Amino acid sequence: MKTMDMGAEEVKLAAKTGADVVMVCGVASDGTVEAAVAAARKSGVRLTASLMGIRDQYCRAKQVDQLGVDYILPHRGTDDKFEWFDADHTALLRRMMADIKTPLVICGGINESNYSLVKDMGFAIKISGRGITSAKDPGRATRWLVNLAANSTGS
Repeated sequence: MKTMDMGAEEVKLAAKTGADVVMVCGVASDGTVEAAVAAARKSGVRLTASLMGIRDQYCRAKQVDQLGVDYILPHRGTDDKFEWFDADHTALLRRMMADIKTPLVICGGINESNYSLVKDMGFAIKISGRGITSAKDPGRATRWLVNLAANSTGS
């Protein structure tokens, strides 16, 4: 779930139903993000700010970095037909890694053919959704990622 408003209430609801991590929309107001952060601290869940829908993701990442979220997710949705793996976007991710203290999460079509581009960039979490659901053989893609995670030493 991604909350856009009522940050405290939605974080409490998610925590009450067993969530470990709750996502707040980075485009939400600072007040919503701050309320979500406070509720996450009280509830014992971690809070991720998704930067989906934000044109200047670097600038907003710098702002939410100061608001106390646990993770920041530079993100574009499937509908945006966007990949992180061209030179401009890879440079943006590296700049964010260098300048932002909050751990970054990456997603956006991560799969066997492009994983090497992000594996050593220092992301706290790597998410593969479309990398599995769009694969010719989703079962094989899942097994590859599970095997990678099982044999990983942080990569």
